[in-house]
Amino acid sequence: MDRTAALLFLALSSLAGCDDKASADADGDGYISDDCDNNDADINPGADEYCDGVDNNCDGQTDESTAVDATIWHPDVDGDGYGDDTIPLTACEAPASYIAIGGDCNDGRADIGPDAEEICDGLDNNCDGEVDGEDVVGAEVWYPDGDGDGYGDMDNGQSACSQPKGWLSDGSDCNDSDAQINPDGTETCDGTDEDCDGTIDEDTEKIDEYCDGVDNNCDGTVDEDTALDASVWYEDFDSDGVGNSDVSLVACEQPSGYVLTDGDCDDADPKNDTCSCDSLTIAVLPGWGGSYTSSSLAWQDVEANQSSYGDCVISFVDVPSGFTYGDLVKTGAEVLLVGDVGGGSISYSSTNLDAISDFLSKGHGGLVLTYAVSYSGYTNDDLVEWVGIDPATMTSSTSSASTIMSVLDTSHPLAIGLSSKNANMGGY
Repeated sequence: MDRTAALLFLALSSLAGCDDKASADADGDGYISDDCDNNDADINPGADEYCDGVDNNCDGQTDESTAVDATIWHPDVDGDGYGDDTIPLTACEAPASYIAIGGDCNDGRADIGPDAEEICDGLDNNCDGEVDGEDVVGAEVWYPDGDGDGYGDMDNGQSACSQPKGWLSDGSDCNDSDAQINPDGTETCDGTDEDCDGTIDEDTEKIDEYCDGVDNNCDGTVDEDTALDASVWYEDFDSDGVGNSDVSLVACEQPSGYVLTDGDCDDADPKNDTCSCDSLTIAVLPGWGGSYTSSSLAWQDVEANQSSYGDCVISFVDVPSGFTYGDLVKTGAEVLLVGDVGGGSISYSSTNLDAISDFLSKGHGGLVLTYAVSYSGYTNDDLVEWVGIDPATMTSSTSSASTIMSVLDTSHPLAIGLSSKNANMGGY
C-alpha cells in the first residue's frame, strides 16, 4: 500500500469512529445507557417528573406522586364538596372520593363545612375555628350597658348565642356614658337629646316647671309661679308670723313680708294672729282676791290671740302656795292670773319667781298683772326682767300694775291685759 492509500484509510477510519459515538447519545442530553428516550432531550434520569403520561425521569414509573405538578387531594367522605385537610394525598389523578378542595373540619357531616351557616349548637358549623362565633345566624344581638341605666349602646351591638356579662338585649341608648340619657330620660333645654328620640329639646313646653333652679319647660324663666311645687305665701303686715288669708301670692321663694301660715284676721295687730279660741285655761296664783268667774271677765288681747273671747270656754285652776315651774305646767294653763284686786300685798319667793319666769320664757302662756299690787320680795328691775320688756320703757317710779300693763299691752306678745271695762278689776 502506497503512502497515499494509507493516509486515506486512516482518514476514513477516523470518520467511522465519530459516527458510532454520535449514534450512542442521539438527543445530546448527556445520557446514553440509562436514557429511556434517546430521541428526547427532556427525558432522562435527571429530568423532573410531570403529570403527562410519560416517564420523564426514566425511573420506570409514569406520573407518580412526586411529579412536580401533582395535585394535593382531600377525602370527601360526606360528599359536601369540601375535603378533610387532616389526611391529604398527592397524585396526578384524583383517587376515588377525593377532591382538590379542602377545608372540611368534620368530614362525617355534610351540613358542616366552609359554606355552612353558623348556628347556636355548640359546633363550628362553618369551619372558621370558632364555635358559635359572631357570624352565627339567628343569634340574638346584645348591646353593652356601660352607664348602667338599663339601656344598651345602640352603636355597639354584637350577636351571640348567650348573653355576655354586662350586655343587654335592648339597644336604644344614644349615649352609653351618661345614665341620665336614655329613652326614659327627661328632655330639658340644654341642646341634648336626653330621651334618645333623635330630636333635641322637643316638646319642652309640655314639661312641668319645678322649684329647682332649672328652666324645666324651656320658657326662658326659672322657677316661675306656675311651678307645680310653688308655695302659697300670705302677707304678714304686722310681722307676727301669721299672714292675711285674703292677700296671697304663689312663688318658689319667700317674698319679703310674706309667710306660709295664714289665718290672721287682724294683720295690723301683732297680738292678734289666729282669730280662734275654743277654750282658755287660766291659772290663778296665790293672793288673788277678786272674782274670776267667766261672766265677770271681759278679756282683751288674751295671749295675743283675739280681741273678743265671747265664744271661749274659760276655765280656772287654783295654784297652791309654794308653787314651782312644774306645778304651773301641770295646770295646762295658757294664762297666769297674778295680783290682788283688793290692793293687798303679795309676796312671792325666788322659787315662785323662777317658776313664773320659766313658764313665760318657755312659751307656755301669757301673763295678767292686776291693779294695785305690791310686789314685795323683789324689785321693779326684777319685774321688768320677769315679763321681758325693755327696761328703757320703765322708770324708777314704775310700781303699779297699770303702768306696767300700759307697756306690755303695746310691746310684749305674751302679755295679756285685763279690760278696763271690768269693774271688779278696779279699772285702769
